[in-house]
Amino acid sequence: MQIILFLLVTVLIVFIFSLDSETLSKKAKIFLLLGIGIVVLAGWFYEASLLNTQERKRAIVSAFEQGKILTCKDINVTSKEFLFSSGTSVFVPLGHVTHFKGVVIDVLDCKIDQ
Repeated sequence: MQIILFLLVTVLIVFIFSLDSETLSKKAKIFLLLGIGIVVLAGWFYEASLLNTQERKRAIVSAFEQGKILTCKDINVTSKEFLFSSGTSVFVPLGHVTHFKGVVIDVLDCKIDQ
């Protein structure tokens, strides 16, 4: 996806610079390129942030599946008492655990205990 985006931006830049000065002034070309640059940078930062969040979720879920204890909102989450719901990325208590009934814990609210 990044390669396609890079090629698309490159073609757009070449197209902008190939326009006549009568069609688009040099100042307008520079502002247009700055705008494109800002949008591309914002997209890159968003993608990097999303990848970091996904990596953190993956690490927490992996630790949970390995039987490690997670601390989430002052609650110790283990695979004996909770179930991971992959569709919503939350931990929900198992049916036999009545003292956590109705508790739903987001994966990102958890930390891995060492």
